[in-house]
Amino acid sequence: MLRPLSDLETELAVVALQAHSAVVADLSQLEPAQAQRFVDFVSGALFALDGEARRISDRVFLFAPSAIHISS
Repeated sequence: MLRPLSDLETELAVVALQAHSAVVADLSQLEPAQAQRFVDFVSGALFALDGEARRISDRVFLFAPSAIHISS
């Protein structure tokens, strides 16, 4: 699980996605604007990788590359 302390740590999530790993990100330590930037940036990378994202809770997200299928 990734618990970023700043939105500068988005690169860690993108690198993991590029390596075909799912990322669970707990954004509770970020300010709301930082958390939104994190989600926007990682979602953009995920779009390019043909992956998908799911909100697990208010501040926790699952990002998965196309090699990993998320079921409800």
